Amino acid sequence: MNFTTKKVKIVFIGDSHLGNVKCDEKLFYEKLEKARHMNNTYIYLMGDLIDNAISYVGEEDQWLSVEYQLKRLKMLIQPIKHKIIGCILGNHEWRTTKKAKANLLKEVYEGIIGIPVKNFGDYFTISVGSQQYRIITRHPSTGGTTIGWITGMFKKESRIIAGDYDLMVFGHFHRKLIHKRIYMKIDGKLYTKWDCISGHFLDYYDGYAHQKLLTPHEKGCIIATFYRDEHKVEVEEF
Repeated sequence: MNFTTKKVKIVFIGDSHLGNVKCDEKLFYEKLEKARHMNNTYIYLMGDLIDNAISYVGEEDQWLSVEYQLKRLKMLIQPIKHKIIGCILGNHEWRTTKKAKANLLKEVYEGIIGIPVKNFGDYFTISVGSQQYRIITRHPSTGGTTIGWITGMFKKESRIIAGDYDLMVFGHFHRKLIHKRIYMKIDGKLYTKWDCISGHFLDYYDGYAHQKLLTPHEKGCIIATFYRDEHKVEVEEF
């Protein structure tokens, strides 16, 4: 993806869990609408967009059938699909694949969004003028919830691609995390990498996180800005 504007913004948004009784669909819609009306701003979908409870897994938290979850997702996505530059599936979408032994939701999502959809992660480059930025997106399927465990996941992913990235964004962990690391290469210059978690849209009280005594975290998502005139990335809450 090549951009010529002075700067480019990408909103990383996911873990909306449409159809879950605790989903703050209003906030999810507001964030999409806000991005839609911002210039040079694009959207990357981080997975677990629908709750997709099947059989006995998660059905107690679901108030909409999967069919209607997909209809609501389509309704929300249609006005902003021209701004979506990427999408990965999460573990909740993957439930259908395990049950049906076919990646049906990938095809459904591609029909709704109109672009190829990746399974659990992506590694891609954007160019803003002459500046190139390498971005990793991942949605793990399971794991711990502590900062130590999550930090280990960032390190593991970094080793897989030999640390060659500017921004790494994880979904799945239902929190917003923005961590800027400054390091020095052999040439003595300082460089930065960003390790982030993209946020979520589930109310805490009386929900799954509350039941499991997990720490409550603020809802929402994050936005990254990439610059043309210097190699610079900034990440903030959106």
